[in-house]
Amino acid sequence: MKRIQRLALAACGVGVVASAFGTGVAVADPSSSSVDANGYKTAYDRPLQGFGSDTTEEVMNGLSEVVTDASGNKILASWGALAGKVKTRQSPTNANGCQYDVAPNGSGNGTTALQNALNPNDAYAGCIDFARSSSNSKKAGLTYVPFATDAVGFAVTANSSLPRKLSLQDLKDMYSCTYPGFTGSNPKYHALLPQSGSGTRSYWVTTVLGFSSDTVFNDRTKYACVADQTDRKTFGNSASTTPIQEHAGNALDSKTIVPISVSQYIAQLQGAAADIHGNAVLGTILDDATNPTQVSYPVTLNTSYGNFGSGNAGNAALVRAVYNVVPTSLFGANPPANASLLNRAFVGSGSQVCSNSAVIQKYGLATAANCGDTSLQY
Repeated sequence: MKRIQRLALAACGVGVVASAFGTGVAVADPSSSSVDANGYKTAYDRPLQGFGSDTTEEVMNGLSEVVTDASGNKILASWGALAGKVKTRQSPTNANGCQYDVAPNGSGNGTTALQNALNPNDAYAGCIDFARSSSNSKKAGLTYVPFATDAVGFAVTANSSLPRKLSLQDLKDMYSCTYPGFTGSNPKYHALLPQSGSGTRSYWVTTVLGFSSDTVFNDRTKYACVADQTDRKTFGNSASTTPIQEHAGNALDSKTIVPISVSQYIAQLQGAAADIHGNAVLGTILDDATNPTQVSYPVTLNTSYGNFGSGNAGNAALVRAVYNVVPTSLFGANPPANASLLNRAFVGSGSQVCSNSAVIQKYGLATAANCGDTSLQY
């Protein structure tokens, strides 16, 4: 196994070779998608439509090429977080025609869109069938089906003034604006977060940093160093600024730090995902001076990443499951009309998604022993 920085260099080499030989970067929309006369992307040939996390949009796009019905027809339309205008149904039962002027971006927005689709009184009733999520937000009416394992780390630029090795306490101090250089009303450094609704943002804030919610950062007197907009100063959506997109290392400069999915970073460098890492490098989170977190070479995560057995940080859960989210009614007395396809695609260790571990690993994720489990029902 290699330390993360070494992995980054090795993976970068792989990515350069792939690029040189013309290997295309994965597109995070269905391969059969087209644009209608009104500018909406469509993929009507795929009966299962979904939105959500951009942590897993590329791997789900890859899986959509191999997940099929019994006749071999592709069944997943997994739309990218930045897909823009999407129309998911050709003949919907609702008035708006299942037209999304902006695709739901991130785990939170994707799972909310699925909840809306399950409400018969909602304008988007019946419009989507599943959601991608990199966190278990326990939303009512939804079941979170794990399919792979990711890890979360931090990124800085290659020429950053910040250390590349930090303890969990260092990270907590940075995002508490008490670390040297992060203090005061006009700090030298900024601790960045991805856009609102991001599963990685939620995981980083609550599980890694230990805050109850990202709303604490609304206190701009106490948390002036924390930003989620490209101006590096403001927190929360503003008409005059642009949110920092999840896993976009190219949003960094030499005086900023941001959480990032390790699998996304690996996939970007290897050409399996759109490369937006810019000048970013993964840092090393230390348990103590001798135990840096690790991943395995070349593309899969060491599933003990971050699970420190001893040392100053204790047992830090930097490994997370990633999910495909389906209606909990799928397992009740009145399952949805698409139940057989949802079960075939996502449910159980023998499901189409779980049976394609090579595709999962191609995108930098580790396989999950509980792939297809349906116990997380809400």
